[in-house]
Amino acid sequence: MVLALPSDVLFESGSAKLNDVGKDTVRSVASVLVFMSNKRFQIEGHTDNVPISTTRFPSNWELAAARALVVVKSMVDGGMQHSALSAASYGEFHPAATNDTDQGRAENRRIEIVLLPDLSSLPGSEELQQAVAGH
Repeated sequence: MVLALPSDVLFESGSAKLNDVGKDTVRSVASVLVFMSNKRFQIEGHTDNVPISTTRFPSNWELAAARALVVVKSMVDGGMQHSALSAASYGEFHPAATNDTDQGRAENRRIEIVLLPDLSSLPGSEELQQAVAGH
C-alpha cells in the first residue's frame, strides 16, 4: 500500500515547512494509520529533476529528506508511534512520471507513505534473522 501526497499541497516550492493544508492533511492521515497497530510505515520524499542549490538544500536529496522527516514528525505529533515510522529520500531518482512536462514534474514532487511488508513469514526469514543477530 502506497499513499502518495503531492508536495505542492504540503509545501511551498523549495521549502520543507508544512503549510497549513499540509499539516491538516498529514495529521488526518496519521489519525487513520494510528489504528493500524503492529504496522510500520516509511515516509519517502521525492522531487522532480529541477536542480536546487541553496545553503540549506544543496541538492534535491536534502530537500526530499527534510520533507520526509517533517512529515514523520508531524505524524508523531498526530499520535503515531516513533517506532512505526522511518524516513527515506529518493530525491529525483524514482520519478513517477516524465520530467519533460510541467504536469510530470508536479507528479514527481511528492511524499509517499508506504506500508512496509512484514517479511517474517517468508521462507528463510528465521535463518536471516539468526544470521543478522550473530554479527
